[in-house]
Amino acid sequence: MLKNKIVVITGGNGLLGREFCRSVSENNGIAIVADYEEKGQVFSKSLKNSFFCKMDITSESSIKNCLNIISKKYGKIDALVNN
Repeated sequence: MLKNKIVVITGGNGLLGREFCRSVSENNGIAIVADYEEKGQVFSKSLKNSFFCKMDITSESSIKNCLNIISKKYGKIDALVNN
């Protein structure tokens, strides 16, 4: 059901965010770990299908930058988990 679906998870390195990311990755989706902490990159590398994007949800320019990066890399976003 999630095969090759691009799912952006805000707060992807947080407690719930990690579980959302694991679930997406384990179900063959691509989990976009969107988090303001660089530690999220380490977590992202532990998943089989994921990508880390540094994003601060309180900053419009940070959000736009992350969405731009995702659009260039994947061409689309299929779902958003606003965690």
